[in-house]
Amino acid sequence: MYRLKNNPRVVYRCAIALQLSAIWKLPSPEIAHQLVCFLPTVVDDLGNNPELDFTVKVVDPGWI
Repeated sequence: MYRLKNNPRVVYRCAIALQLSAIWKLPSPEIAHQLVCFLPTVVDDLGNNPELDFTVKVVDPGWI
């Protein structure tokens, strides 16, 4: 995950879907969408669903 420079907001991007695409032989946007859908199901150490206070979106060609 990298923080983008020259942006007034705090914006990060991640290329994991692009990297996994070559390994899994699936389109990177499909992998990215699956990862983004999984985020709200992540639980903390106590088994609670944490409240996410940020926006996550997929940008072509598969950046998260």
